[in-house]
Amino acid sequence: MYGDREMFSKRLFLILLTICWLFALYPVAAQEPGHDDGQFSNPSLELTGAGWLDGGAPRSEPAAAAVVLDPVDCNVMSSPVVGYEISKGQDPNDVAAFMTELTAAGFSLGTVDLNLGPIPPCVDSLIVHGLAHNTHLLAAYNQVEGDLLKDWTANGHGLMLNGDWGAFKAETQALFAAFGYSQLGGTVRDPTDFDPTAPVIDPTIWVIYQPDNFTNHPGLAGVTALQLQASSWLTPATKAIVTTDADANPAFAPVMAAFDNGAGCVLLTTDSNWYATDNGVGGYAKRDNAQVAGQMIAWLNGCSPLAPVSSTLYLPLILGGSSRPIGFPLFIGSAIPSRPIAFQGEVFYTISVQIPSALPPGGNFYFSASPNQVSPVVVDDDLVVQQNGLNRFIYHFSPGGQPVQPAIVEVPRATMEQMAGQTVLVKYRDVYAGVVYASDMWLIWTP
Repeated sequence: MYGDREMFSKRLFLILLTICWLFALYPVAAQEPGHDDGQFSNPSLELTGAGWLDGGAPRSEPAAAAVVLDPVDCNVMSSPVVGYEISKGQDPNDVAAFMTELTAAGFSLGTVDLNLGPIPPCVDSLIVHGLAHNTHLLAAYNQVEGDLLKDWTANGHGLMLNGDWGAFKAETQALFAAFGYSQLGGTVRDPTDFDPTAPVIDPTIWVIYQPDNFTNHPGLAGVTALQLQASSWLTPATKAIVTTDADANPAFAPVMAAFDNGAGCVLLTTDSNWYATDNGVGGYAKRDNAQVAGQMIAWLNGCSPLAPVSSTLYLPLILGGSSRPIGFPLFIGSAIPSRPIAFQGEVFYTISVQIPSALPPGGNFYFSASPNQVSPVVVDDDLVVQQNGLNRFIYHFSPGGQPVQPAIVEVPRATMEQMAGQTVLVKYRDVYAGVVYASDMWLIWTP
């Protein structure tokens, strides 16, 4: 009898030991999205920045070298210069297609390692990728590095900061915190707007965003769809430019934000796969992701006062059938609904705009209601451009007190040359009392 009990106790001990070993082997299974107990009989499952990849998906290993970037060298590189941060093991080949396109567009590209010292002074914009080979970074960023990037952007530079979901987001959290944001949650899910071909256990985490999810922003101009491939979400919602649907989980949550920081600009995205190649599972070729990535770099470069633009460099963004030069279109303002004036002569809108240092050769400049084609605009009553307190350009939409009419408004090249490289003020001004309103407004260039 005693021997039977002893044998039973030994068997029970072995069973419990085996169970503990299994839990130690798969500790993340109970907390990561897309888990299904039956799925773990498949030994080829892999947890990545894009979600749990199934057995048929490409692996998240380093791809064969597609781009080779040397460290940024200000002695040989010409502006605009884009740096790719590598201090936590990031590999430019993870975003190979994007790097190749930027190079073809005339950008100077190089790596930046925050561990080695300050960011080189010639770098106009910096990309921080939140993954390395579609998995965890070698180490997490810290508060000191976050403060460094905050101060650097405030001095007139652009930052494209990409986080991620689940446990991956922790490694970039300190950088987001430096700008007053946090990444939350496991991952966003949308039961109706997702990529059904996603090679992950739960395809609802590859969420597709459309214009009703967007806020008016130069980086989203002309975009019909953007796909994030497993993202967290942001808090607060300040300066959000992409938010989730009402039926998403969570609903109305910001997943992308863009804002000025001092003299520079910052883009925050809660996914690093959206513009990546990732050995075949990245999002760069999905929807309009490539267009968004290019336009965001153009915005970051164009909004940075210390980032001069060469007139011979063009970003290959095919919008409305023609290529757009870096720095154009310039966003002026969203439409303003009609309202009564506060007082006659009220200046009811003002924005500061940095005009690129070098203008594209030939072509024409227009104020337009569309960023990618000439379209009539309207302001009740005057559109005014000022430089150093002087009126450089005025357009009257109600000459002599006639009813306000939308118009195609061209800006003479001579006027643009006077303002090149300068910060100007664009103002909307009442003249005849009554009401004030305005259309969407961009400053564009056409060949």
